[in-house]
Amino acid sequence: MGLKGRSVWFAFGVALTALLVAPAAASAGPSSGSGYAPLAGGHKYPRARVRTDGLLTVGGQETLTVSHVPRRRQERLAVLISPPITAQNCFIEPPIEFDVFSTCLSEPLYPVAGTPALKRNKKGRGSLTFIMPPAYEYIDVHDPTQSHPIYLVDNQTVNVDLWVISHPEPRSTEGEGLASASAVVQVPPVPTP
Repeated sequence: MGLKGRSVWFAFGVALTALLVAPAAASAGPSSGSGYAPLAGGHKYPRARVRTDGLLTVGGQETLTVSHVPRRRQERLAVLISPPITAQNCFIEPPIEFDVFSTCLSEPLYPVAGTPALKRNKKGRGSLTFIMPPAYEYIDVHDPTQSHPIYLVDNQTVNVDLWVISHPEPRSTEGEGLASASAVVQVPPVPTP
């Protein structure tokens, strides 16, 4: 992959991570996404929600549900595990002369083999069964050889973020964060020989 290709992927990763921080700060509890948003005239309409049971076991099969997902054209839903806000090594400010910084990339969740991908039904609901990943990726822009996975630790809080991905033009991709929830990670003990 050339420098231009890496730059595009890096810019996408930085933008995605920056966008994921905002919904994470607005999370409404340990296992639910955002609640209701005001509409002109004082009425309220429901926002998308993502829910887990509040505990995610690394390597274990987990299920999450989504609701109030708006209908869009040319879309697909994506769910990602984002590093916790307490992961300070993920959000390193660059020196003034640089316009890029090192960051962590969110880890996408994929359906377990034999289970359906996450899709909304006519009522705006859906579910995803996935295997909880053990880590997310740290990207060091200044020295790419120092990039590495950061493994989750027991009782660490992570964010589960619901995104809608669309392709308004053949060579463009847009993502919009719809909901976020926090969950506690459980790391099973390593079996002794």
